[in-house]
Amino acid sequence: MQLYDLDNNENFTNANLDIESVLVHGQRFNAKPLISIIIPTFNRLELLKRAIDSALDQVNFNDYQVIVGDNSGVFEYETEVEKMIKCYNDPKLLYYKHKENLGAFGNWNRLILLAQGTYILMLHDDDYLDLGFLKKAYKRLNGDKLVSYRLRVVDEREGDKKQNQGFIKRIVKGFFELFKPFRKKITVVNSLLKMQTSNLSTFYKRDKLIELGGYNPNHKLNADNMMILRYVNSVGGTLYKKQFYNYCLLENDTLVVAGQFPQAEFIRRTALIEQISKDAKDKEKLLLRAKLVYDLALEYTIKNYSIDDILKDSKHRNIKHYKLKLACERLRGRVKPIIDL
Repeated sequence: MQLYDLDNNENFTNANLDIESVLVHGQRFNAKPLISIIIPTFNRLELLKRAIDSALDQVNFNDYQVIVGDNSGVFEYETEVEKMIKCYNDPKLLYYKHKENLGAFGNWNRLILLAQGTYILMLHDDDYLDLGFLKKAYKRLNGDKLVSYRLRVVDEREGDKKQNQGFIKRIVKGFFELFKPFRKKITVVNSLLKMQTSNLSTFYKRDKLIELGGYNPNHKLNADNMMILRYVNSVGGTLYKKQFYNYCLLENDTLVVAGQFPQAEFIRRTALIEQISKDAKDKEKLLLRAKLVYDLALEYTIKNYSIDDILKDSKHRNIKHYKLKLACERLRGRVKPIIDL
């Protein structure tokens, strides 16, 4: 069986069931809520509070719960995160601590099982929601189909150029946003042609996620993207252009991921193209797009992270990613990055 197989429904939600998740704060709902906002976390205090506040303070909508899954595995003493969460007196909030660290995707899958809602929305512990998100979104939830919204990228790094982009540039960007379609159908093909649908800001039917087996940790950097494709391949979905989810870029955030992403994404795309392409013309078009995405991802990585930071500690990196180093060196020498994977 191929690693990137759209029809592989191996069950990962039931992995590590011998590791207990303890409900430390809050009570399970007696009635099933419409939505469960799940927040996986690991050693993030201040940012986690912002995420929780944005989830609990949703306006004019109450049919939901907020579930935090703590991967710290610390039970010997009361952590700062635990102290902070115990200060909340909102019945919508539940806080679980896992007896052992389940890993990132293990935490995601465990929260799917713990959620009681019909639909699931994931919120990263360093991001936050607009306060009117659920009020605007819940009316569009219908059946098993995926419902997704575009992300709003919030760059919180010091001295970032994007924070200082010119007024005219922002106006022009906003003008062109007016002409984007209000919504569009999500398919596997258009997801490979354009990389717009995110695992975040997306509502999944909980039972369907479990049926599909949850997030596959073997997909590593691409586990969230593969879940979107497998879900859409099964039941379809819709992407709306509105932005209610704030995806935050932080200082030195995801540096290793940024360095590994271009090649990992290229490998995933080409593997999927081999599966879905029905004729040579479609295949050629998709492969060209995959190469373009690689170049764009590489250029974005180099633009937003210093080359020295990307390449530091390279001896500890997986040897498979040495080509990023070569590409960075090419760019240093004013040579356009090329695809030679």
